[in-house]
Amino acid sequence: MNKSYLRKALLLLTLPIYTFGQCNDPNITLVNQAEVDSFSTDYSGCTELVGNLTINGSDITSLEALENITSVGGNLFITNTSLTAINQLINLETVSGYFKITNNEQLTDITLDSGNINDLYVRLNTNLENIKANNLETANEIDIYGNASLETINLFALETIHNLKIGNNDNLETVTFFSLESSDNFIQIYQNDVLTAANFPSLTTADNFNVYNNDELILLNISSLETVNDFSFDINESMLSLDLNSITSSPVITIEGNPSLVEIKGENLTTFNRIAIESNDELKNITFNNVTATGPIKVEGNLKLEKIEFNALTQIQEYPNYIPLDLHIKNNNNLKDILFPSLNTVEKIRIEDNPSLTSCSIDCSIFENLTDNGIENDLFFQNNNISISDLCSQIGIDEQVFKNLTTVYPNPTTNFVRIKTNNNVDLVRIFDTHGKIVLETENQKKIDIRHLDEGIYFMKIYSEGRKKIDACKLMLK
Repeated sequence: MNKSYLRKALLLLTLPIYTFGQCNDPNITLVNQAEVDSFSTDYSGCTELVGNLTINGSDITSLEALENITSVGGNLFITNTSLTAINQLINLETVSGYFKITNNEQLTDITLDSGNINDLYVRLNTNLENIKANNLETANEIDIYGNASLETINLFALETIHNLKIGNNDNLETVTFFSLESSDNFIQIYQNDVLTAANFPSLTTADNFNVYNNDELILLNISSLETVNDFSFDINESMLSLDLNSITSSPVITIEGNPSLVEIKGENLTTFNRIAIESNDELKNITFNNVTATGPIKVEGNLKLEKIEFNALTQIQEYPNYIPLDLHIKNNNNLKDILFPSLNTVEKIRIEDNPSLTSCSIDCSIFENLTDNGIENDLFFQNNNISISDLCSQIGIDEQVFKNLTTVYPNPTTNFVRIKTNNNVDLVRIFDTHGKIVLETENQKKIDIRHLDEGIYFMKIYSEGRKKIDACKLMLK
């Protein structure tokens, strides 16, 4: 055998097993600075860890000896150290398991160059000020919690995530995720005492989006968000205006306990399965005029609320296992107007304890049907400033008239409406949903309504010397 080849073979046999980069030890634990510093000799040539790496020791102040590690196949734990910065893992590209950085009291800065981290947990690092991971584009979960001194989070490249949680960071003033487009489970922003702005300008879809207990929050930017399955905004004390204009569909919406909230914008929302708006003391108006169908609506305890308006809503359906009635409007002390002019289907109504209520544009036939259906507790209308009889009188309809209607056709209509009756028509009056007379004619069975706007109207037909009165709802399109 050639002596040169023999020498090479013998050399290969004497080299450590780590020459080719992979460490075969399933788990490695480093508990002091000496063990960290000796890593390069104890695990010579080891850059790819197949198992877990745990760094846990109060005298650990530097990770420079670990700078050649490129991947951790299991979990990476950095806990209870005296590190002031985590910025020396410059070649780390991948952590396949959990990457947890917790309880490092001296830590002020985290800078990660890795683009492949599945789960990042940064928790309870008392003096941590900055988190930076500019190459991270996708992750399963990021949890940033209880870092009392945290000021900035830089995850600007992050595009998709399963779970994102940012909570109890007492010094955090802003969070911005410029590139984040989607979350398929939840985003939670909660209990950050001085947080004033949360920016998600590129986010288009989210399964759950929850914002709560951020005392100083005044800006929530979700200007691209179109679809969210569960949206909640609760107990954010300083928010004045909640802009949901980009959202077109959200099965569940909860807006509760925001004492400074004056307005909710939702111009493009068309459907939801249920909505609850409760205990927002300064809220003046609730307007969702493009919603056509929904599940239960609960509006309760909004002290300064003056108007609720759902002009296009036609039906309210039950929602499984939801206790409040389908339409639940209660304890709104300043509420004057309830506008549901297109509503034709609802099975249970509770409108009570609204002492300032003066107008309610709900078709009286709905009240009549709920009164006559023989089922208790389907209709509560009490302790308001007006009664059902008052309401139906306002819009020109007596509750008992509906059983003897004269035929009116076509209905819906666009130009003319005809009255089919064997009697002479002495007088016809058409009312809008506020009870105002918008048209009046005598001795006419064909009526020109082209000058009226699209919407819901009520027609009152007088015959037999104006002693007989029939009434119906009229829809103009």
